[in-house]
Amino acid sequence: VLLVPNMGLAVILEQSFGIMLDFALPIMYFYKYIVEDHPKKKELQKFYWRPFYAHWIHLLFTILPLVFANFFVGNDSWFTAYLETAIYVSAPITHILYCHWAHDFDRLLSEPSEATPLIPDRKKHDHINGNEDGEEYDPQLRDDDDELKKGLIVEHAWVYLVIGFLLGLIPLIGIPKFLLGLCKNHPFCWSNEIIGTTIALVHPGLSNAFEHRMMQLDLAEKARAHPGCIDYKIVKNLFNPHEFRFIEHWKDEASLKTWMAGLPHEVFHKDQATQEMLVGGKLEIQGGYTKLFPPECSPHTEGGTLFLLRSSCNAIWKSLSDWRRDCSWVQEGCKVLSNYENTRVLHMKVGPNQHQRLESTDSANKILSYTFTAPSKLEGFTGTIALASVSTGCAATYTFTIPQNSTMALEEGYNLLFDNHGLALCKRFGGKWCK
Repeated sequence: VLLVPNMGLAVILEQSFGIMLDFALPIMYFYKYIVEDHPKKKELQKFYWRPFYAHWIHLLFTILPLVFANFFVGNDSWFTAYLETAIYVSAPITHILYCHWAHDFDRLLSEPSEATPLIPDRKKHDHINGNEDGEEYDPQLRDDDDELKKGLIVEHAWVYLVIGFLLGLIPLIGIPKFLLGLCKNHPFCWSNEIIGTTIALVHPGLSNAFEHRMMQLDLAEKARAHPGCIDYKIVKNLFNPHEFRFIEHWKDEASLKTWMAGLPHEVFHKDQATQEMLVGGKLEIQGGYTKLFPPECSPHTEGGTLFLLRSSCNAIWKSLSDWRRDCSWVQEGCKVLSNYENTRVLHMKVGPNQHQRLESTDSANKILSYTFTAPSKLEGFTGTIALASVSTGCAATYTFTIPQNSTMALEEGYNLLFDNHGLALCKRFGGKWCK
């Protein structure tokens, strides 16, 4: 990352070489532990068994589960639980095995008198001629040491690295490209970006002075040059020249806080000239905002509107809450054909019969929710009506949700709302849009 300032390229390089080692090392260990024919094969196997099992556990139960976990973000299933368990369990096991192997490695490279039993019967041959201090060694054992240590060296390591690099491209590029290719047009549904608006109200007659002060401080240009700033503008109200707005777009909250602690703090909290220009001596912060995301980012699509009705909320609620008998607010001329528990079948004057299930009623707050249940285009459509008294009568807030897997478009939901419920409510309880 330090050598390559471009973060995207740095991540690709880091991932490429990291995964290269994840695949190359188990291949090396497999060759040394299983395949290679060496005079000291048993001793080499005793040395290589720990890294052999450690890195295969690391690859199969840590690295690959991390790759597959990317396909199940946000899911809650037995498979995601398995992936998480495999990662949490395998990581410490790998570390423990490698720690033990590090001790083996250190002992093997130590002096022969301190060597481990990796070389068979070492303790029986440590001394010759009864020399208890072990200062002289059997030349044959020293040759065995040299031969064993040569056997530990991995020849042609670059071949394994190349093979590991190529295999690493499978989870790094191959799987995302071919398995996730169906999702390449999926909308981006999450962001740390912050868009903020702040208002500066200046005293009459000081509009030009404030504008020139901001230009002299070069506030906008310095903000745009600050790390994490996507855009920064200072604009003046055409109809009120004493009102200025600071419109800011930042990569994340941390970048914004860093900026606010610098130049803005000096200008708007410590600079007396600027403070005296502002009404109240400070800026008026409107709040923080974030991006709008497409409907595909939500498990359902939402819509809604407000109906202002002339009748009282009590009279309207009396009709809405009579679930078993009254459906006049659903569509003009509607009749209730049958009821079973909280589900009713409605005969519609226009269109096919409808099946509705009562989800909840809140008499105290006058809120009713229901869902269409029959196998049709309306299935899963949920509507909620909330009544609130106003000076002219009653305000009926109607909201609805359409499940993401529905074939019903949002515009059809609004047509259903206005052509059926809205018109029926209007004609029965009075409304400005009645025709």
